[in-house]
Amino acid sequence: MKYGIRNRAMNLDWQDSLRAAAEIGYDGVELIVANDEELSRLALPDGAAEVLSWCEDSNCEVSSLSVASYRSYTFSLPDVDMDRSVEFVEESLRAAANLNAEGVLLPHFERENIDLDESGEAAFIDGFARCAPAAEELRVNICLETSFSGEQLNRIVDGVGSRFVGVYQDVANALHYGHEPIDMFLRLTGKRIPMIHIKEKDGEYLGEGVLDWGKCTAAIHEIGYDGWLVLETKPTDDPLHAAERNLKFIRDAINKD
Repeated sequence: MKYGIRNRAMNLDWQDSLRAAAEIGYDGVELIVANDEELSRLALPDGAAEVLSWCEDSNCEVSSLSVASYRSYTFSLPDVDMDRSVEFVEESLRAAANLNAEGVLLPHFERENIDLDESGEAAFIDGFARCAPAAEELRVNICLETSFSGEQLNRIVDGVGSRFVGVYQDVANALHYGHEPIDMFLRLTGKRIPMIHIKEKDGEYLGEGVLDWGKCTAAIHEIGYDGWLVLETKPTDDPLHAAERNLKFIRDAINKD
């Protein structure tokens, strides 16, 4: 198992987050890519070189990229330019590959309906099927973080049919959108989950909210998952203390099972 943390969970920029994460004991950092300009820079070898030098100096990896602007390119948008959206995802994959990152987080949350309708689901399958060859060539996972039910996620992943297209499972998000986190793990199985987010619901620190972490970590072991656990925890008023405290909590919980 590898342990990562998002740079915003420490309220730090990319460079400082890599240094601080390594000092605390993390293996890597999930870098939040705020806009298209940042993504385009990382998608070029020269643009990624500076970040790679920070990784080498700190002895800390880039676990993944969180590409928030995918929301403007999501395949189910009305009148979406599918070709441009595919190009955007492929650019995200190149950026991640340049940084030796394992995955690209692509977010999509249905605030009212939770799941996509039938046409939206079909658009997701078609769009990501077109992106899958690039993911397979670059060996970077497309990781969907969504509000969708386990049933819909299974249909999308099976419909695409690539082992490099899967679900970025988030234990707190599942609960927030009315899903049962343990059931989601078991429905999706390890083959459909390339990365996992760790955060609490209704608590300042891990273990202080409503999630049953004993059951969560048992489910992670049951599906045979052995990849990145990336903390998306609250920075609090002392971000580095929170990052250290939360890392100890999840490490102890994982090792207890």
